[in-house]
Formats: sequence, structure tokens, C-alpha cells
Amino acid sequence: MHPYSMGCVYVSCICGLVLFQLLNVIIYVEAESPPPIVELRYGKLQGDFIVAKDGTKYEAFMGVPYAKPPIGELRFERPQPPTNWTGIYNATFPRDYCLQFSHTPAYAIRGSEDCLYLNLYRPMTNTNQTKLLDVIVFIHGGAFMFYGSRNYKSVELIKKNFILIAFNYRLGPLGFLSTVDEVVPGNMGLKDQVAVLKWVQENIGHFGGNPNSVTIGGMSAGGASVHYHMMSPLSKGLFSKAISHSGVATNPWALAEAPRQKTERLAAALNCPTANTTTLIACLKSKSGEDIVSKVPLFQDFLYAPFSPFGPVIEPEYAENAFLTQFPWLAQHNLTSRVPWLVSLTTGEGLYPAAEFIGNEDFLKKLDSNWNAMAPHLFEYNYTVEESRKNEVSEKIKRLYFQGKPIHESPKQLVELLSHRHFETGIVFSTRWFAGPLVRVSCENCQERNNSSNCIGPTSKPQVYVYKFGYSGNCSGSQVFNFTDKSYGVNHGDDLLYIFDNRLFDNSANDKDKEMKERMINIYESFIRKGNPEFASGIPLAPIERKGDGVTMLHISAPDNVTQVVEDIGNEYHWVAISLFEKVEIGPQYCNTPLSQNCILDAAVEGA
Repeated sequence: MHPYSMGCVYVSCICGLVLFQLLNVIIYVEAESPPPIVELRYGKLQGDFIVAKDGTKYEAFMGVPYAKPPIGELRFERPQPPTNWTGIYNATFPRDYCLQFSHTPAYAIRGSEDCLYLNLYRPMTNTNQTKLLDVIVFIHGGAFMFYGSRNYKSVELIKKNFILIAFNYRLGPLGFLSTVDEVVPGNMGLKDQVAVLKWVQENIGHFGGNPNSVTIGGMSAGGASVHYHMMSPLSKGLFSKAISHSGVATNPWALAEAPRQKTERLAAALNCPTANTTTLIACLKSKSGEDIVSKVPLFQDFLYAPFSPFGPVIEPEYAENAFLTQFPWLAQHNLTSRVPWLVSLTTGEGLYPAAEFIGNEDFLKKLDSNWNAMAPHLFEYNYTVEESRKNEVSEKIKRLYFQGKPIHESPKQLVELLSHRHFETGIVFSTRWFAGPLVRVSCENCQERNNSSNCIGPTSKPQVYVYKFGYSGNCSGSQVFNFTDKSYGVNHGDDLLYIFDNRLFDNSANDKDKEMKERMINIYESFIRKGNPEFASGIPLAPIERKGDGVTMLHISAPDNVTQVVEDIGNEYHWVAISLFEKVEIGPQYCNTPLSQNCILDAAVEGA
């Protein structure tokens, strides 16, 4: 038996995102009963029993292969179905993270290329149970560059009779490198996620799960992934509800710019030819995975920013089984999966990445004095703004947010700026676009206005719900990982500390924290079961309606302090005004012209 299958297991992940530093739990595995065994088409799986601290016993199948190892000739390729096995497969311990470069601790390379495994947790089998269980498939965050699935367990969700699945997917250059042609179109990591959803459809019945009630959820890059699955034809019909925490596809870090240029730069750094993509990829396949991921710092010019140098890309339309062929701001116009959508954000989203440097006055002074050089990397417009305009754009941003004050004297404004740019503007745009009625786009910002009568917004009105989490309890990362004695809001991902198991909650939660956990679990349960989320009985989240400029949301300040508000977040008009975005070629239904993102934004901000 593998050592992870017995005794106590500490899972540790010490990286930038606070949430993943905290989702570490001691679990106790009991070996007295005969282990659970499930038979799939690939072979038999042996799982294990876990007994949580509160005495809840549940079943775990960990390290289950959902695809062949993406190694050798399968590197950079679409995931392939797993190979059948003989005997009983040991599914009693989680497998390694996908190979990744992590800036902390000590700029380490960790994980394995052989990483396409999932962990499945379910309530104890009840032979008298006839009703199939609702399923939650959760996608981990980490900027499409790091982390993994080990830390996503939730005894409370299991106690509510949900099956919970978390999984690894390829990351960084191994998951998102692209030659922008048919050789390696890209998005291997997202296609891994599709493979998991297909695996669920095929196999979840063997675990007592309902393939017709699959909710996909995700945090940060995982939340953006969820949004992408709503756009992709590859994911159609594979899920029935969606949850995005602190991330959507229209956040600037969620789409990698200049992917071909980065691929050629990576190849050159490894002494591979760059003139022909076939020979380039053949050369990269001959290199070690460690050598490839070790080159990630070449693409992060400011600390570890941009924090998603390799991520989702727009694939050529002629690519076989393409996941995404449109700019996400346009792809969401015609979602392939219009399902109920729950979206969350926190009051201090910008603490990722600010938490790592906001207490360092010398560093903030350096940022101030080198603003024009550093800002394009930190705020993700190095590739999207013309070189001749970068300084102008940088100065506009600095004036608006800091108003002449030194940055080291304005940490709150820096967090606000990071929140607006990296999270809030994309969230407000996408949720309002998703919820909006048929609207006509104002094409005043298009370079040409021909065929403007065809500029339209979304044509249906599915339900989308938003909450903003502002509760700073005893188990809040905003107090633990800010590296200062000041509070600048509730951290990126803090709400998940009240949904998933974590050692900080176990060690420090007070009665109010426990009450908050009950409320957050209730949001999940009511949304998944009924499609209408409730914070508590009689306190529903209202769906977004297109009224004016704000977003309808439930502001959560405490278990006994919630307010339904219409809030204008993200300072979106500022970001429209400074015209950050690169031009994209689009079809006649969108003005038939090269178009700046401003034209698309007009559809969202125009009153309904």
C-alpha cells in the first residue's frame, strides 16, 4: 500500500495564491472495512475510506487516470483515452501535480508530466439508495501555470450527498504552448478538462452519480476555464450548471498574447530550430519537460508578471477539434452552453498578486520610479498596446488611480487598480453581457462603420448570479498572507475557505466562521439542486438584470449581514476610454471590420 493511503497526510502548497496555501488538511484514513471497489470499462478501481475530523466517513478514489500520460510523442497533443488495465488499480492516493515552474518556494520545478489523474469523493455507498447523486467537477486555479487538484475536498459538500471531483490538467508551456497552426493549435490544458467532463459522462453512473446533473466550478484560472467551457463546442452537453470564482475568460490574463512569438522564443532558448513548426515541435518533444518549464522566467519580466505567459489561445478555425476559435469577448456572444451561471468575487481581488509585495516599501518605490517600464507587464498590456502608446497609457492609469501620490504611500489604491484590471472589469462585462436582452451595439469606436446594423448583443437571457464576498473571519487569508498589519480587503479566493476543507478553518474557526461556512455551502447546494442560489432561507441571490451601469449582486459582509445591491465595479469606462486592447478580425455580424474591443464593450455598457 502506498504511504499516502494510511495514517495522516499533510498536503502543502506554498505559492502566491493565498487560497492554495490554506487548503491543506490533515485527513485520517481508516483501513478496517473492506475497501470500496468500482468496475469501469478500463478495469477495476480500489478506493479507500476517509474519516474526517468530525467523524464523517466517505469514500475516496484518488489518482484515477482519465487520459494516457501526455509524454513522449503525446506531449503537446490532445489527450487520449486511458489504457485498459488488468487486476485492481490502486486509487488510494493522489498523484503528482502536472509539471510546473513555481516562483515560490525558491523558483522550484515540481510535478510530473505523467499527471492526468482525477480524485473523486463520494458519500458512503447506500445499497438502498435509488436516486443518482448530483456531481460537482471543480477546476483548480493557478493562472494556468501552477498548482493542482489535491487540495479540493469538502466534507460539507459530501455530507450534502454530492459527488466531488477534482483533477490535474496540463499547465504552462506543456499545457498551452501554441504554434498557431495545425501542428500544435494549443489549449491542451483546456482539452484535458474536456476529457474529464467526457470521462464523467461515461463513468459517473458507476459511482452512483447523475450524468445529467453535472455542475462545473472553478477558482481564478479555473473560473475562467468554466467560462471558456460555456463558449466551446467541445464542451456542449457535458454540464448543466456553472460556477466561476474570481475569474472569467474576459480577464486580461485569461488569454495569452503573442503565442507563436513565445513558442519561437522558447524553442530558441532550448537550441531548437524555429523556421518550421513541425521541426520546432519535434525538437521540443526531444527535450526534457523540466528543461521546457525551466524557461518560464524568460516570459515574466516583472517579478512573476505577467503571471499567465502561457494560457488559453485562439486556435485556427481549420484546426482539428479546436476548443476556441474566437476572441473570448466575441465567443461569449454565441455561447454553446447557456446554463445557469454563478459568479463570485471578493472585496480585495487585487491582493493577488499585491500581497507578495505590498508590504515592501523599497519595492513599491522601485515600481513608482520605473512605472512606465513595469506597468505593461504587471497590468497585462505589454502585447496589446502599440509601442508608441505604452507610456501614454501607463501615465493615464497612474494619474487616475494614484492622483500624483507616491505608490508606496498608496497601497490601497494599488490593490484597487489590480482588482479592477485583473478581475472586476472582466467580471462585470461578462455577467452583464450574459444576462442582457437583445441590444444594439454602438459602433462609434469601430474604425469603419459599414454594416453596423448587424452589430448585436446576446439574443437570450439565461440566469446569472453574482455575490461579492467581504467577510474577514478568523480563517481569512487577508490577515495571514498580506505581510502587513493592515487590511486591504478580503483576498482573492477567500470565499472558498468556507466551502472546501482547509487547516486554517479547522484550527481557528469561531462560531461566526462556522455559521458563514453553513451559508456558503447553502449557496452551492441551492444553486446545484434548484438553479436558484440562496445564502440562507429567504435570502436568495437575485439574477442580474440589465439596468443602468451596475451589476446586481449579493454583498456578503457577515453571516448576519448581507445586502442585495446594484454596484458599478471595475471602473470599466476608464478601461474603455484608454483603449487598451489589440484589434481583432471579426465577421460581418460584428460590423465586418477590424474592431477594437471598445466596440464590443459598447454592447455591454449601453443601457437596456
